[in-house]
Amino acid sequence: MYQNDPTNPLGGLTFTFQLSNTSPFPGEIDRLTDSSFAGFLTDVHYVPGTGNLPPTYFDRSSGNGETVGIAFAKTPIGPGSLQPGQSSDLLIVYTNAPDFAVTVASLIDGSTGQALSFAPTTLIPEPSTLALAGFGLVGIVGFALRRRA
Repeated sequence: MYQNDPTNPLGGLTFTFQLSNTSPFPGEIDRLTDSSFAGFLTDVHYVPGTGNLPPTYFDRSSGNGETVGIAFAKTPIGPGSLQPGQSSDLLIVYTNAPDFAVTVASLIDGSTGQALSFAPTTLIPEPSTLALAGFGLVGIVGFALRRRA
């Protein structure tokens, strides 16, 4: 995750991923998905030649766009899945997000595994926190007005 990335056309945080299949067993990685992107603009890219395998395609879930997906598939086109011993090219997700939080990314290889990741977030407090702050402000104003009288 990078802040103030001059190459980010959206002006927010830049999230980068590079997958390495270090499994000693035969098994490929077909897809990476990362969530918490709802409400943020995204633009995706990869840097050719920084690994063994470029992605086949990027996608985003329909509706609120919560999930960004990166696929390594042979069909419809592409070099295929990430095999043991291979690393993906550097994968980049540009956002307009102002902040980030820890989340869980999913790796799909016939079954689903999970890994800690980062995803965009805003610093908007919960409604109960806003209500408490509002009551505190009303109390301070009321106290100040009462002292003046």
